[in-house]
Amino acid sequence: MLAENGDLLKRMFVLSTTSGAYGSNAVTPAFWNDEYAVVTEGPRGTVEVVKLAGKKTGDYGAEYTTAETVAKLTINDGGCCANAVWQS
Repeated sequence: MLAENGDLLKRMFVLSTTSGAYGSNAVTPAFWNDEYAVVTEGPRGTVEVVKLAGKKTGDYGAEYTTAETVAKLTINDGGCCANAVWQS
């Protein structure tokens, strides 16, 4: 969540990724539950479903202490997956 001046007020979770500073990652939250998200690492060609845990509620809503990978797919085509879309 950002303040009006652009400062970071809170982040829902922190997850280490392998692409480091040279690539882009995207996070797509699940629309039915705020404890799941998809994280894509374009340069590595990975798509991960993560489950957030350690929920605490603060002044700006829910925050989590950890995010655990529950499913991972690697697509070996030199990079993929800038974004993800949840479908039912």
